[in-house]
Amino acid sequence: LLFAVVYGGMALGNNLIGYVLLFLVYALAVACIESVVKALISVKVAQEQRGRALGLYTSMHSLGVIVAGAWTGWVWQQWGPEWAFATTSVLTLLSLLIFLRSAR
Repeated sequence: LLFAVVYGGMALGNNLIGYVLLFLVYALAVACIESVVKALISVKVAQEQRGRALGLYTSMHSLGVIVAGAWTGWVWQQWGPEWAFATTSVLTLLSLLIFLRSAR
């Protein structure tokens, strides 16, 4: 939810201080989430499988970053930064809803 709010704020924002604050919130969230996800994998996976599990996570994460970056860059070039951030915000909310529904 925090990522969706930050991306939405980037789409609607219009001043440097707002962008800096949003970026700081984003950076803090990424720092927290990255460490927690890796720790969770390390705790949940058997010791002999940890390297493989962390490698698979990192590979899939990197692939997602490449695809998302290419797609967002295309949207940015076609319709501008506001649309790139707005669509990213909407897709982030959609992902959250799918996750919450599947977690039931």
